[in-house]
Amino acid sequence: MIPVYSQNEQNMGMISCIFIIICVSICILLPSSLLRAENSNSIVTGYDSFIDHYTILQDDTTEILNEYYTSLTNRFAFDNAKMKPELGNSLKIGNQTVGNRMDLGLQFGRESFIKTELKTDLYIKHFRENSDYSFSNDYKQLNTRLNIGRKFSDNIEIYSRSRLEIVDYENRTEFDYDYNYIDTGVEISAGSILNNLFHVSASYGSREAPDTTALSYKRQMIELDAFISPDGKYRHNLSVLANRRKYSGSSRSSLWNLYSFYRFTLLAESEKEYSIELDGESSIYDSPSSIYFDTHFVRAGLKISIPFTDIDRISIEPRYARMFCDQYSEERYQEYSIIAGVEIMDIDNFWCMLSYEPGRRNYLKEENELYSDFYLNRLSIMGSISIYSGISADIFIIHDPETHTRKEDDFSITLISVSLSKRF
Repeated sequence: MIPVYSQNEQNMGMISCIFIIICVSICILLPSSLLRAENSNSIVTGYDSFIDHYTILQDDTTEILNEYYTSLTNRFAFDNAKMKPELGNSLKIGNQTVGNRMDLGLQFGRESFIKTELKTDLYIKHFRENSDYSFSNDYKQLNTRLNIGRKFSDNIEIYSRSRLEIVDYENRTEFDYDYNYIDTGVEISAGSILNNLFHVSASYGSREAPDTTALSYKRQMIELDAFISPDGKYRHNLSVLANRRKYSGSSRSSLWNLYSFYRFTLLAESEKEYSIELDGESSIYDSPSSIYFDTHFVRAGLKISIPFTDIDRISIEPRYARMFCDQYSEERYQEYSIIAGVEIMDIDNFWCMLSYEPGRRNYLKEENELYSDFYLNRLSIMGSISIYSGISADIFIIHDPETHTRKEDDFSITLISVSLSKRF
């Protein structure tokens, strides 16, 4: 049977072909004495599956979305003493969707003076007719980033970073709406990842949604990261983020979103590691309502990581988490779990990461009409193996079932992704 492609799919295929021809022409026409060219290509064939299981009106319901796809990626990089342009294109054709991503990068200048980086990518996604997606809606997305800065010494860098994002949907829906987002800010880094590293950034942004001004907002964000390892026997990792969103309309309250993370790691003999991890997240609204209300989440864990050979390591991490909510007692809960993990890293041949997290979440309100207590069993598997001469196989699996005391609340999500790729 000869496949039939829609006009949108034909257009994306034509764009990809034209882009590849342009890149090849540049490589052929530009003198090698002026420009050194490098190119990399890959072809991937894979399978993605999303399985959602839940209960509606006492009936078990399972939604399954399967997609088989093939993608072709071409990337060209040019380099000389003054500038480094990069061109890339990736075309993905599946039984559910067709997508194409084109990107352009340009670097010029020297870090010791002023270095400039410009990156732009355009992504186009088309949903096939009669696809299994419940809310299919074709869209285009443009992202542009501009970084300008310099190194003032071996350990101090200052950069100005700006970003533009434009999203254009084919149809306006309750969930999908066009918007333009732009922000700019400054970043300062001091130190080295091998010893002590400090990073601080501040930015100001604005999002405009022409069809729904209630979702337009101004944003200010401050972020601090620190990595401290003075003698190599222990490490401190600290991250703090404050994100302020001020919405234009009155239908949604402005808010502060605060996030913090801290890890202390003790490096013992035989490369054993003992870590204490603390993290928290708060959402604080200017005008709380029944839909948008203040919440505070905290979590603590104690992790032990032990190597068995040069390439594998096992870990175990008991965790305790709690949700606080002053306005609604139904939202409050505490959660106990333990994560068992295995890591195998043979960089040249294969790697695998496996984790399993059993636990239980208990809601603190006894008569809770919204939520019920449940057992959790989170499983994740990621891995890659090199087969032969640039051919590799990759796998990614997440299975997250919830077994509730109220059976009709049982719920599970399963994600499966497997692929076979060839680089040339």
